[in-house]
Amino acid sequence: HIVIHPFNPALPGRINKSRSMSESFKAAALERYLADAVMSINEVAEHVTDRRSICLENMPNDIAHSLLEELAEKTDTSICFDSGHSYLHTFDVQKSLDRFYSRATAIHAHNVVLKKTSGEKDCKMQDHRSLRTGLIDNRELRRNLTERDYKGHFVVEVMRYDDALDSVEFLKE
Repeated sequence: HIVIHPFNPALPGRINKSRSMSESFKAAALERYLADAVMSINEVAEHVTDRRSICLENMPNDIAHSLLEELAEKTDTSICFDSGHSYLHTFDVQKSLDRFYSRATAIHAHNVVLKKTSGEKDCKMQDHRSLRTGLIDNRELRRNLTERDYKGHFVVEVMRYDDALDSVEFLKE
């Protein structure tokens, strides 16, 4: 499968927050944004034998959660459901999985942890951590996929070697 990050996460937010654009101009700008994404994905699709092998990934804190299904339908492609990105966006992985499951042919699984920053009371969330430890209930995610008889790709997407080893042990359990 080919995973594509189809949207620039900053642009739609800038469009929506703009005070100098009318609502109709904002809507037209977002339509153009979606049309450009369709054109780009269709160009990629010209080079594959099966459009469904192209998976559009949901990204954290971006417009993908509102436009991803529409984009996948318009381009007849699949979805790569990223559990950590979904958590960062909605805090509800299972609800997001329900939403995207009908087109999901790839899963990127990882966890999100809360880390203290330099400020006394400041924290930030970090993703791509071990499946075992964090804010996402990956046992529930696995149960949900098993109950649905999921047969697609399942990728553990972590950045640290220790997180990879721990995730393997978690999956063995």
